[in-house]
Amino acid sequence: MLWAPMSDSLEALLTTLGDQAETLVRRPRSTVEPPRDAEEGARALAQLRALAGHETYPDEGLLGRGGMGVVRLSTQQSLNRKVAVKSLRPDRADEADVEALVAEAWRTGRLEHPNILPVYSLRLLPDGQPELVMKRIEGRSWSQALRENPAFVDSTLHRESLSRHLLVLGQVCHALHFAHARGLVHRDVKPDNVMLGAFGEVYLVDWGIATAPGPARGLAGTPAYAAPEMLGGDGVLSAATDVYLLGAVLFEVLTGQPPHLRATPSEVLASILQSEPQLSPSVPRELADLVRRCMHADATKRPASAEVVRRSLEAFAAHQGSLLLTAEATARLRSLEDACRAGAPDIEAVASAYSACRFGFQQALREWPDNDDARVGLGTAIEAMVRFELARGSPHAAQVHLAELGATNDTLSAEVARAVEEEELRKTRLHSLELAMDPRTGSTPRFLAAAILGVIWVVMPMMGTFTVQRLPQFEGVLSVPMALVSGLVLLALRTRYRASLTPLNRQLSAVLIFAWLVQAAGLTAWVLVTGRAGFNSGPILMGYWGFVMGLIAVSMLKQAWPIPLAYLGALVMVLKFPETRFIWQTLTNLAVVVTLLSMWRRSRA
Repeated sequence: MLWAPMSDSLEALLTTLGDQAETLVRRPRSTVEPPRDAEEGARALAQLRALAGHETYPDEGLLGRGGMGVVRLSTQQSLNRKVAVKSLRPDRADEADVEALVAEAWRTGRLEHPNILPVYSLRLLPDGQPELVMKRIEGRSWSQALRENPAFVDSTLHRESLSRHLLVLGQVCHALHFAHARGLVHRDVKPDNVMLGAFGEVYLVDWGIATAPGPARGLAGTPAYAAPEMLGGDGVLSAATDVYLLGAVLFEVLTGQPPHLRATPSEVLASILQSEPQLSPSVPRELADLVRRCMHADATKRPASAEVVRRSLEAFAAHQGSLLLTAEATARLRSLEDACRAGAPDIEAVASAYSACRFGFQQALREWPDNDDARVGLGTAIEAMVRFELARGSPHAAQVHLAELGATNDTLSAEVARAVEEEELRKTRLHSLELAMDPRTGSTPRFLAAAILGVIWVVMPMMGTFTVQRLPQFEGVLSVPMALVSGLVLLALRTRYRASLTPLNRQLSAVLIFAWLVQAAGLTAWVLVTGRAGFNSGPILMGYWGFVMGLIAVSMLKQAWPIPLAYLGALVMVLKFPETRFIWQTLTNLAVVVTLLSMWRRSRA
């Protein structure tokens, strides 16, 4: 149920509409005419009757001046609007000039297109001079807009301005494509001849030298933009001529100067004939390629039509986001290359720069898969990381990056493959060395050899008590034959099993053999020097083997640290209780065997 206030309003509105209320239902798609403005209609009709077919265009100020005519502001009284009126200059009023202005009016008059200035009327004044009435444009020329808002792409700050100017050029392409379909070649396309309205209108003006396709009859047009065929001679004018001029205008948009602006006439002619535009590397590649194709000296190698040029501009505009991402990623690529070249590279800085530029290039390719600059930039960034990883000795990381590169780089692939192979070989060697030097490796044969020799050295001191009682004069040298026998036994085992010995076992056996030889030689030398063979050798042997086993524990078998402690402890006891020296030697050698057994069991576990 409607609220009472709204219900009252609806009733009042229906009463006001009267018979028109039925239209809301019966003819809802029909136009409802408003009450007529009788005052405006009467005033317009009175003005038209007063003119009585003899309308004049009073001079209200100069709008512009050209080589042949002048354009002034006026009012078209019959329609009450401002117009532009073009007439001949006083010094250009001969018959040929009259014909030229009338021909321009005819050409422009049949080109009814949103981007071509409409002609309202053409008449002859009483003195026989023509007067062309056209739409008045409230705006400025494109050349003025280019000076105020340049589009030079040397800086990303002008990219927005570039986009606006490319939109203008696209509208000019529309106008030219229409004119070409009507059989006309403008042949004077330049920013000076493009007018920009205050509300986004774009008009290609000054069709004074437009002509039908055919042989060029002498030089015509603006030399700073001219195509080779416009110089005359054997040149043939066609739609391709205007395509060339579109390229020349685009060149000016991108560089700030027309392509053939030179110091001498011969230099201008040479530039026109060569038609080899040089653009900065900062110019987007798509636009640079378009300029070169449009300005090709051979007309048959230019884009097929102005419409093709327009589509190329639209394609570039659609790729602007991708190109901007590419430009930003390229700047980060420079940072990556600088970071990689540093004497002591900062790993985090390199990784950060690579991540940033890689992401930028990938985003650019997502927006535009055919962005060759982004693809090349991404490849360059990946190659930089591959070489960086190779330089810092990480070939497997380089291999991962190389796999992402996709495209084959035989030289780089060979470098990575070689580095990976060397790294694997080095790892294999290190693993072998680590395995060989691991006390757990070869522990069983080492324990068995030590056990056999240990039993001998445990049993012999026990027998020493009885031997010394019978031969006390030889106590100091009784261990000499034991040392020699032990060394020879170990040497024989080492020779027999040389092929299967680990480096640790080889080193350990060599040290022990050397130690036994030193023991035997040292005791023998002592006897020879002093002449005494009967002395207590226990402290000497305990101290000597404590030193030897300490060296072995420090350099080879860290788990053997209890052995040198046992020998040093035995040394103290032998010095304090000499009569118990054989007991302490036996216990110490037994402790050596027990320690080795414990080490072997742990290694097996």
